[in-house]
Amino acid sequence: SALHRFSDVRGQSCVSMTLDYLMDQLSLLPDHIKIDVDGIEPEIIISSPRFFSRKGLKSVLVEVMAGDIDISSFLGSCGFVLCETQSTGYGSFHNALFQRP
Repeated sequence: SALHRFSDVRGQSCVSMTLDYLMDQLSLLPDHIKIDVDGIEPEIIISSPRFFSRKGLKSVLVEVMAGDIDISSFLGSCGFVLCETQSTGYGSFHNALFQRP
């Protein structure tokens, strides 16, 4: 049958790297970025200060929990201003748009 049931006993592993690393190794230099990774947005953003301080990055769209000051204060220190928020429709989550003035 095409339907098989599997029991996950080891979990799922994945490769992770910072945006600073991707910028350095792959010359990843976007003008705009969207980050929506189901809960670890602060860790991803705060782990890459050079990426977010780069003047060529004009805007960041990120899913945040209401009142998440870590992301707002970090992006503010990188020169971004919170321009708009919109509810995602899922509890206290919002999409927040940060732009350089």
